[in-house]
Amino acid sequence: MPEGKQYDLYFLNDYFDNDMQAIYPILKMYLEETPKELSTIESCLQNNNPAAAKAATHKIKTNISMLSIRDQSNFVNDMHHLNVTEEISDGIRLQFRDFKSTVLSALQEMKSDFFEKQDIGADNAATHPE
Repeated sequence: MPEGKQYDLYFLNDYFDNDMQAIYPILKMYLEETPKELSTIESCLQNNNPAAAKAATHKIKTNISMLSIRDQSNFVNDMHHLNVTEEISDGIRLQFRDFKSTVLSALQEMKSDFFEKQDIGADNAATHPE
């Protein structure tokens, strides 16, 4: 992971052979869709719907993996092991709060790094450390 960054585009850079023109639309999609997915998970947790929360968490897992955002709270892993017949614990809800904060912070950092600059092609070094 690049020093001081909450995300790493190594996977995307490797997959697309560092073609930032191919990567930008994918980043834009993740920036648009991931907050919606977080809202869906949050709603499922608030409504104590473990099956839907587990499914929504599984869906967001790909986004988080492709962007190498670290889940320090282990929320995704714990949701994977959640028994859908049990109520959602306060511990899971607290983990989600930390997970959501981490993800939104990383997305904001990514947005700032790639979409709030005039020359968005100039900063490839930040996305793929030597």
